[in-house]
Amino acid sequence: MADSVVPPQAATPQAPEPAQTPTPQTLAPANVPGAPAEDEKFFAALGYFGPLFVLPLIVKPQSPYCKFHARQSMVLFLIFILFLMVLFMIPWIGSLVTFALFAVYVLAIYKAYSGEMWSIPLISSFLSNF
Repeated sequence: MADSVVPPQAATPQAPEPAQTPTPQTLAPANVPGAPAEDEKFFAALGYFGPLFVLPLIVKPQSPYCKFHARQSMVLFLIFILFLMVLFMIPWIGSLVTFALFAVYVLAIYKAYSGEMWSIPLISSFLSNF
């Protein structure tokens, strides 16, 4: 009788270990120097809602992040008021510009809440003179 040879067992394929998903703490640590705190982000974004630009200055007067966004919001609000007057005089031009300003407002709120010190192109050059 011949020796019976048992074929080696084929290794059963094992499922790869699931990759660890990054947690919010590993993506953006809260204690990074120079990064704005969550409440600063909130009040900076809230300041872009019309005349609420004074709110970040009242709540966080020492925060350079809140001051930056409050100043931009103030100028953007004044420009918005001026173009509302144009809207009443020349409706089709005023409505186009008002729509563009609304888009800038939405983008500025997003950038402020995400923690960026985004400079609005024409407004930041105006503010650098003061």
